[in-house]
Amino acid sequence: MRFSLLIKLTLIVIVWLCQTNKIQAQCSACEHSVQLIQNGNFSSGNSGFTTNLVPGTGFFCPLCTEGTYAIGPNALFYHNGFTGSDHTNPPSGNFFIANGAGYPNYQVWCQTVSVQPNTNYTFSMWTRDVANNPNPHPLAQLQVTFNGIASGPIHLAQGGWSNVQFVWNSGNLSSVQICVTNLQDQTGGNDFGLDDITLTACHAYHISHPANAGTDKSICSNESTILGSISYPGYSYLWNNPTGLSSTVVSNPLLLIQNSSQQISSQTYILTSDSANVGCISKDTVIVNVKPLPVFDLGENRQLCPGESAVLTAGSGWQSVQWHSDPFSFSSQEAQVSVNVEAMYYATVTLNDCSAEDSVNVQITDLPEIDLGPDVAFCEGNTYTLTSAVSGQWSTGSSGNQVEVSEGGEYSFLFTNNGCSVADTIRVTRYDYPVIIITGDLSMCEGQETTLISTVAGEWSNGTSGYSTTVNTDGNYSITAANGPCESTAGAEVSLLLMPFADTGRDTLVCDDQPIVISAYAAQNGHYLWSTGDTLPEITVHNPGIYSVIASNECGNVTSEVWIDMEACGWNIYIPDCITPNHDGINDAWQVEGYNFSDLEVRVYNRLGDMIFFSNTSEKSWVPNEKEGDDSYSFFVTGADNRGKKFERTGHILVLR
Repeated sequence: MRFSLLIKLTLIVIVWLCQTNKIQAQCSACEHSVQLIQNGNFSSGNSGFTTNLVPGTGFFCPLCTEGTYAIGPNALFYHNGFTGSDHTNPPSGNFFIANGAGYPNYQVWCQTVSVQPNTNYTFSMWTRDVANNPNPHPLAQLQVTFNGIASGPIHLAQGGWSNVQFVWNSGNLSSVQICVTNLQDQTGGNDFGLDDITLTACHAYHISHPANAGTDKSICSNESTILGSISYPGYSYLWNNPTGLSSTVVSNPLLLIQNSSQQISSQTYILTSDSANVGCISKDTVIVNVKPLPVFDLGENRQLCPGESAVLTAGSGWQSVQWHSDPFSFSSQEAQVSVNVEAMYYATVTLNDCSAEDSVNVQITDLPEIDLGPDVAFCEGNTYTLTSAVSGQWSTGSSGNQVEVSEGGEYSFLFTNNGCSVADTIRVTRYDYPVIIITGDLSMCEGQETTLISTVAGEWSNGTSGYSTTVNTDGNYSITAANGPCESTAGAEVSLLLMPFADTGRDTLVCDDQPIVISAYAAQNGHYLWSTGDTLPEITVHNPGIYSVIASNECGNVTSEVWIDMEACGWNIYIPDCITPNHDGINDAWQVEGYNFSDLEVRVYNRLGDMIFFSNTSEKSWVPNEKEGDDSYSFFVTGADNRGKKFERTGHILVLR
């Protein structure tokens, strides 16, 4: 029994597939199949169509009312007296479920679509009876209309799924409204289902861009060109001949082909274009003639010496010759040119409208600028180094970039590179140093002048020039004399002898008890003669009077005198502040001494303030008592000076034992 059921299911599937494939248009190579109905399988629910039926409502039986519909997977879900599921995807797919209204020509499904004029379209839909009633009952009578005009047979929705299919021609229409109407005017079983509504046809591809291989052409060897034309979306391209093409599957490949012979060669290229890759093809052919390039040779590269020229020849028999260079701008159309500038020279020759180019590199040997400088001179006892920026050959026989010379003369230098030479010459002179001897009086008295004499003329340090110079101040004088670049300098020290000077000072009044020193000293003085007969720079006098001196040196003499007067005027008192009573006979006692004073009183006190010594004369001395042991005492001295003026003196006496 299971095997019988499996056979039945297999047959149903085969029948369904055959019925489904039955509506697929068999289109030609330049056509494609279209399906214009939107949501014809109701997978998008209640959208894409219009209907005079109203959506069913209610939870338990949405379609119990006539003139209602629903979109769903199973009719039983919407009415307990209905049966049936989706046509193509049972049990999960959707289909249109309707409870017939019972009115004739009632539109149950409509949709407007765009069509291609004068085209045959195949309309197809699947219908069924959804009333779960084995007894005879009214069946839906479904009619298809195009813009209200009935087309195809009236179809009874009875039993399980069945197909309605017919061909409709669009005529001159570009759009059409398709409606499914129910002609049944009775209820009580007028219940049906719709699914998989399609409108299919074969539409021709619009081949607006047939294959275009381009026009026949002639090119030169190694000259690039484009074949064909631009590509268009939806088209595929194929060239039959790959020779020189950058690609064989694009509409406009780059062609670069070489012809190494001396004859014209020819290539044929066929372009096949397939519109939308469905085999709707077109072809076009182009012939390309490839001309050989001219053959010529400018020869080997050239190496020149500075100032030389090179003759370059491109040959003869060409349509044209064009020269240019790099890096500088050079241009000529002559077959032969003469050049003297370093560069890469290019010649382009043309024959049969094809050009070829060759180049030759002209280089000029790099010779440095040789400059030994201006003529030079050096002094006796030295050498001079001649220097060049590069190494080469000297006229002395040595090589390198330097040579040391000790004699005067003409010297040359030669540099050679790649058979090219450059040279320079320099003259060298050797000079002796001048010998300078200065004579003349090198000392002079103040206010006089002296003349210095040189054995050679030159520039004196005091700004004069010549063999001699006269000066009136002391100092070092030098002369610089030159012989070429060689200079000698000699100097002499000129000393200034000052006139004698004597100044014994102002007339002076001094005390009669004080001797006075009179001085006439001056550094420039050589001799002294006092009125006292003394010959020293200074004398000591004890008596009043006029004292004179004559000071002299090699420049002369001068006299000075002074008057000295004396009077009795001085007094003094001396009070020691330290004694050493160690019986050595030196400073053993303390005593007040002086002169020209009176009314003297001398008192000495110990640390306790007791007076331990008194005297009213300077003739008496005090010797400390060893038993007392004190080392510091104080004194109080009073008296009157030689004019009777009272005085006091106080202080301390330090006893060092």
